[in-house]
Amino acid sequence: MAVAALITWVITAILGFTMLRKWVSGGGLAAARAGATETAGTADTAETATGGTAAGGATPGSTAAGGATPGSTTGTSFPPGVVFGHFLVVLAGLVLWIIYLAADKDVLTWVSFVLLIVGAVLGDVMFLRWRKSRSGPEARLPRQLVYPHGAFAVITIILVLLTALGVGS
Repeated sequence: MAVAALITWVITAILGFTMLRKWVSGGGLAAARAGATETAGTADTAETATGGTAAGGATPGSTAAGGATPGSTTGTSFPPGVVFGHFLVVLAGLVLWIIYLAADKDVLTWVSFVLLIVGAVLGDVMFLRWRKSRSGPEARLPRQLVYPHGAFAVITIILVLLTALGVGS
């Protein structure tokens, strides 16, 4: 079962790395940087605005600085910290799983499982944002990659948990 978990984990990682590459090459990092710059510029503009809404700032959904609104075609709904945090956490878990298979240290199963759960939560955040709004760099992530990635991730979590519980050993 531990080897089956390794196989599904590697498949999940390959699919996930493919999506990461598509997001980055599709301008995900540039969109995140631009969004951060526009947010800072919008805050500065709102503070110095003399007209506009009763609060003195921009109306909801407007682009006071002429930038992109959240969910627009130029922005991203994936915070880079979540994207790369997800990648690094599950990669660390995979490395520990390989060490577990080589060294047979049972404690590593639980550490790997915890890292896998943390990675799954971050992945769920991105999946929910992807389902809500597929625009900008996220539009480059095809369903044919996203859904199998999620399905293999769920299978991996189950196999790792069963291995950690000692089922089948």
